[in-house]
Amino acid sequence: LFEKNTLKSSELIEMMMILANLCVSQTLSQSITKYLSRYHETPDKHALKDLNIFMNLNDLATIREKQVTSNSFNELLKHCKCPEKKKLLSNAILRILPKAKYSNVEAGHFGLNLPLYCHFTSPIRRYAATHPPMRIDVVLLQPPKIEYSVMGKPVSDWTAEEAAQLNPLAFIKV
Repeated sequence: LFEKNTLKSSELIEMMMILANLCVSQTLSQSITKYLSRYHETPDKHALKDLNIFMNLNDLATIREKQVTSNSFNELLKHCKCPEKKKLLSNAILRILPKAKYSNVEAGHFGLNLPLYCHFTSPIRRYAATHPPMRIDVVLLQPPKIEYSVMGKPVSDWTAEEAAQLNPLAFIKV
């Protein structure tokens, strides 16, 4: 057995993957395209009771059922000063998280405390993991839904003659 050391480069990659997943989920949620997303529900009261037993045995603060958020778990970890207990607590928290589920309803990500999230960067081990990459491909190939206008008139309504008479320098702000 050996202790795994987390490199700064690994943390950077992890943060970039989270950002990519967040960007893709925002893009998909703003389109009419539905997509499957993997999510974790809030831990149930029995799992929380088990966690609190562990916390009591290790002289750590407990958490009430109404306080269960990813932020409250992060606060518990932040206040735990002993590195060995912190590692145990982190593992105990991870173990009480319910098994992930798939849905086409946006449920966010409990552990990361994000309102939108999809597993765009996850390894493709299940069919559902192929869904966000396929959906983003469809969305990106669609024409933008933004209507551009010049002088109060939609660009799509301008004739070639009208557009030719425009002075493009008139629209540049210095």
